[in-house]
Amino acid sequence: MSLPGWIRSRWWAPVVLVIAAFALFWPVLGLSLLSDDHVAVWRTGVHGGPWRTGFFRPLADLTIRWGGLLHGPDALGYRVFNVALHGVNTWLVLVLGRQWLGPTRGPWAAWMAAVLFLVYPFHLESVVWIVGRESAMGTTFSLIALVVLGSDAPEARRAWASAGAFFLGALCYESALLLPLIVLPLVATRQPVAWPRFGRWALAWGVAVLAQVGLRMLLQGDLKDSYGGGFFAHDGLTYALNAPKVLGRLFLPPTPEPGEQVARFAALLFVILVVIIVWARRARRSPGSMSPVEAVLWSLLVSCVLPVLGGVSTRTSESDRFLYLPSVFLALLLAFALTQFRNRHLRNIGFVVLVAASVQFTWKGLLDWKAASERTAEVIAGLPPTPAKGRLLVQGLPDNIGGAFVFRNGFAEALLLAGRDTARIVVVPPDTLFLDRAAPVEVGPSDRVHDFGGRLP
Repeated sequence: MSLPGWIRSRWWAPVVLVIAAFALFWPVLGLSLLSDDHVAVWRTGVHGGPWRTGFFRPLADLTIRWGGLLHGPDALGYRVFNVALHGVNTWLVLVLGRQWLGPTRGPWAAWMAAVLFLVYPFHLESVVWIVGRESAMGTTFSLIALVVLGSDAPEARRAWASAGAFFLGALCYESALLLPLIVLPLVATRQPVAWPRFGRWALAWGVAVLAQVGLRMLLQGDLKDSYGGGFFAHDGLTYALNAPKVLGRLFLPPTPEPGEQVARFAALLFVILVVIIVWARRARRSPGSMSPVEAVLWSLLVSCVLPVLGGVSTRTSESDRFLYLPSVFLALLLAFALTQFRNRHLRNIGFVVLVAASVQFTWKGLLDWKAASERTAEVIAGLPPTPAKGRLLVQGLPDNIGGAFVFRNGFAEALLLAGRDTARIVVVPPDTLFLDRAAPVEVGPSDRVHDFGGRLP
């Protein structure tokens, strides 16, 4: 059987982009497990059970188990998978860019989009955090579905293969559940590529949706898990306030200074307004030229539903994994915008500036994750031995460093992975000796209290 044209042509592109991903994220490979990583590796990678409740991401969990069987609990193997996956996603963005932007913007638009996605600095959780692979995997299958739909394969094969990719993506992360909403108007209008006929697409994807519903009911007895249900637990004002935060965080780094973030956001809105005016004027002069950007804008809008529901921080990089799928369409949008420059030198200068700024912010974010890894190792190594007869009461575990998780979760599992006996080690909240913030903990004469100093700035 011959390979599809989108795989067969330019076979070297995925190799180059995966190598580029490792070149950019090389420092990540030496980091330790972080926070929930310990829980996942201990419970799933080592023992083969579900690593947490309240989530329905079985395919992502399987990769943790397979990693444990392949290379044990060592963090390096898990990190190699994450970085390689990001490289593969970058290649899929390149292929999608060729389909959506290539016919009107030229071949370099797709490469610009791929490079901008590769170095995008505000979705590092999905690459650096081992359990963050869930959002990256959901995006992988979402991209496969979009690429297959726009390929030159027979129509029926495109419809059913893309439905299968959507089904698998929904087993990795909730962002993939938005894919039917992204695709629906594009298939209906058959823009910006020759999509399959609506009826054939609707049948295949309808079967995939029913299969997803049936599997969720079978395995967890409910359509939504407790995590997903939490997305809808807020009032309308919360979501209305989340929307501008998401818009700002798509373009801006986090900062603990509210005034600085407001000033940045005002400047961002001005730039967006200017770009919209320029595009609108150009669209009037060239009817029909906006179909690619309309598809990208719609996809970006829908993909931002999850971060709006879940919320993203403007102070730290926490929850930036929500931006992984939106960053695909943001990269396409930025590449489209760059191609609007008719002067080649201006276009190239703009591209270089964006890449250089993104790399700078990426490396700055990686420094936080490096510091979090070092602090994790210090905590584990610095934990004193458990008293011979009493308990070791631990306070002040560091939570995060600039949004890079340290011990928000997973302390007990980290000790187990390090070979420590946790039977008489009790973690209590800082400043007060309370267990689970409810029952008081009485300090016996044989007990020892060790304080790590609390949350880091």
